Amino acid sequence: SYEKIAEPSITQMTLSYPVGNFGLCHIITLDDGSFIVYDGGGNSNSDYVLLYETLSSLLRQKTEPEYILGTIISAYVDIYRARISLSSGKNADSLASDFGYRNTNAARDSRNMEIDTIRQCLQELYKADKQLKSGRDNAVIVIEQLLVKLFLLSNGEKV
Repeated sequence: SYEKIAEPSITQMTLSYPVGNFGLCHIITLDDGSFIVYDGGGNSNSDYVLLYETLSSLLRQKTEPEYILGTIISAYVDIYRARISLSSGKNADSLASDFGYRNTNAARDSRNMEIDTIRQCLQELYKADKQLKSGRDNAVIVIEQLLVKLFLLSNGEKV
C-alpha cells in the first residue's frame, strides 16, 4: 500500500567554485520520501556544507536513508563508468550509446578523480550499504560518516 510520508518539494543548491558561484544542484523530493538529485556536481568545501545541510533536511522529512545511499551509489557508479570509458579513449557520445543514457556530469566529474580514488569511494559505499542493510548501526550516522569519507577521499586523504 502507498503511504505519503513527505511533502513534495524542490531544493535548489548553488554550487561554489574558487572563481565564483555558478551551477545548480536540484533535489526533488517525492511524497513517498524518495528523491532525485539533478545536475549535482562540484567538490568545493562549501558544496559539502550545503550537501550536509540538504542531507539533514531530507532526513527531517523522513526520507529513507536507503534512498539517500542509493542515489549516492548511483552517482559514483556513473562516475566510475565515465572514468573507465574516458581513460580507454572513448568520448561522452560513446558513453551514451554504451550505457543507454548520456551523463555529461559524470564525464565531467570523473576527469578530476583518479580511478583508484573512485574505486576507494565505491568500496566505502559498499561498506555503508552493508552496514545499513545489517540494521545494527544508526542509519543517519552511517550516511554522515560516509559523506566525510567521500569528502576525504576526493581531497586525496586516506580513510
